[in-house]
Amino acid sequence: MGIQLRSDVFFSDPETRIREYCAIEVYEGYDDRHTVDNVITQNDIDSANNLYAMIDRYDKHESRRILDQSPRISPLLSVIPLKAIYDYSDDEWSRTKPKIEALLTKITSIYGVGVAKATKILHLKRPELFPVLDNYVIQFLSGKIPSSSNRDTSLTIKCLDNTREIIKTQLIEFTDLQRKISDLPINLTIVRLFDILCWSTHKWDILRITTAPRGRASKSLLNIQKNKQTPLKSSKIKPRQILRKKDTHNSSDIVIDFFNELSSRARYGIKGEKPIALLAALKYMMNTKQIGIKFLDLLDYPYYEKVRVNFIELAERYGSLESPSSSWSVTTGVNRELQNAIIDNGRVNEAIADLSPTEIEKLYKLLCTRYVSR
Repeated sequence: MGIQLRSDVFFSDPETRIREYCAIEVYEGYDDRHTVDNVITQNDIDSANNLYAMIDRYDKHESRRILDQSPRISPLLSVIPLKAIYDYSDDEWSRTKPKIEALLTKITSIYGVGVAKATKILHLKRPELFPVLDNYVIQFLSGKIPSSSNRDTSLTIKCLDNTREIIKTQLIEFTDLQRKISDLPINLTIVRLFDILCWSTHKWDILRITTAPRGRASKSLLNIQKNKQTPLKSSKIKPRQILRKKDTHNSSDIVIDFFNELSSRARYGIKGEKPIALLAALKYMMNTKQIGIKFLDLLDYPYYEKVRVNFIELAERYGSLESPSSSWSVTTGVNRELQNAIIDNGRVNEAIADLSPTEIEKLYKLLCTRYVSR
């Protein structure tokens, strides 16, 4: 039995998608650490970080703020029933939503904590109610890009409404999917199966970022057609073979043109954060002698952190940024400013992957020379 997530997204074989996700993405250390109670602990934060919540990554006091607020969060969490989202009647759901919104508002009022971090924690406390609603899933469900702080609780409630409706109308299909993957070493709730399908569709099929910590997605990829009713910016991506027919420059020229385009937009010109990020990606490929990696993939796991380190080092050497670490987070984080610029360009994502080792080294030295000359 298939599962329809959206008018343009149908999984005829959702089992293969879930199995591929579990094989190459991360879920152990998270989905096997549910603590169904009303108290947020350090263990919950550690488990959420195993799913890349990045709590304390850029602010070492973040977890302390969460734990300090745990006694105030607990009463709000205690009134949320231990009930699956798809088991609520319409009346029950109407009465429960204000309680959920109050809970989300309280957690996201903590400095540095947005909806993504909040729901990664709350799924551990109510695993049949809260899906993981990170930026990818919210964009997939709503067609809207969340704010940089991602504290829009009303948008989050709408995504929960969508989650409930989609699962409730296809509960037989989701139950069958859960049965088919019951041999996996870690059990996944129906709600979690749902958010994995949404998240992987947005990342793998729409953004076409197929790299993962343990491999590359290939077995379960879908052919997503442009959907006018869901205004996802990423739907502008064109197939690789079409891009090649339109390319009149070689790959190095495309990268240089993109670098110049970013420099013209940047507050600090050639010393702005996005040009430096491009240089950091080239440096990573040059130092590791890797080729064939698309630009968007370099801004995701497993490359993200190493490219980030290069960015900070280059920004401190060449740039005019007050806080390179914060600039990296803003440029490549929730709002995906650089990623959207890559998608809008239409050619540079593939061009980076087409560079030879010699071309990568020449480009890196050329662009470094431009920094020094300014």
